[in-house]
Amino acid sequence: MTQYIIRTDREERKTHILRLDSRKDREEKDKVERIGLIYTDFILREGMRDISAEDVVNPINKKVLARVNLLKGSKLISLGKFRELASIDECGVYTERGKAVPYRKVSRESLLAMQGYENLEGKEFLTHAYFLGKESSSSLSQVLCFEKEGNLASIVESKNDGIVFPLISLPLVFYQRIKDQDFIFRFMRK
Repeated sequence: MTQYIIRTDREERKTHILRLDSRKDREEKDKVERIGLIYTDFILREGMRDISAEDVVNPINKKVLARVNLLKGSKLISLGKFRELASIDECGVYTERGKAVPYRKVSRESLLAMQGYENLEGKEFLTHAYFLGKESSSSLSQVLCFEKEGNLASIVESKNDGIVFPLISLPLVFYQRIKDQDFIFRFMRK
């Protein structure tokens, strides 16, 4: 199981995508590697540039890996480069590569009552979690969402390794933040 962290930074106004490497054969356990960067934290601010389309870039060579689109057609959030990889609509229907993927959203209280999660580190900042089933083409299994002082952090678990797997989770990671600001985005587009 590979773990990724997707976290926003209000001060930097960026989103970082990190891979945790906790393989036993490495000298340094739990090494963190930055594998993606978005130049926004998806919080609307006065006098801010339009953030309805943002590139996800490789932090080393700045090559575009994908693009996050907000409020494109019926989609609240969509992600892709040449074709759509994942999206979530206003009703909460999540799709991967055009196929609807069922998921279960679990509240903080319900998750902490589940076996194996009661002693979760950082549980005071946990807001909710998503659990995906076998239908997930990206092999995502769970997305744990945290918030502290306006900064988001999500732990994404995938059965596979590679940049595409945390990218596919971005619509779920940012769903609540964009939904909470949806009326502002719609007003700005009029």
